[in-house]
Amino acid sequence: MGFLRPHLPFVAPSRSFDLDPLNSVELAQNPPRGLDDIPEGHKKLRPWLWNHMKMRESDEREALRGYCAAISYMDHEAGRVLAALEKLGLAKRTVVV
Repeated sequence: MGFLRPHLPFVAPSRSFDLDPLNSVELAQNPPRGLDDIPEGHKKLRPWLWNHMKMRESDEREALRGYCAAISYMDHEAGRVLAALEKLGLAKRTVVV
């Protein structure tokens, strides 16, 4: 069995979004000169990745909230699978990666 989450698109039930209200999401703070150790070739390959992907703060906050919600949802679903393995007596002979 496999799970797509928490990768794009950030889809999750509303209860997962409710765990992190929008105004509580903390934005990443890149240190000054934090990109200095990244080779120039990598920076040129995907320039949109750097500097908060050139998103407005409100969009960045929404994206981070969506990612957190997707992670919470994935954690919940993985927990359901692990609980079912225990209940069925399969946990000791099942590999989880």
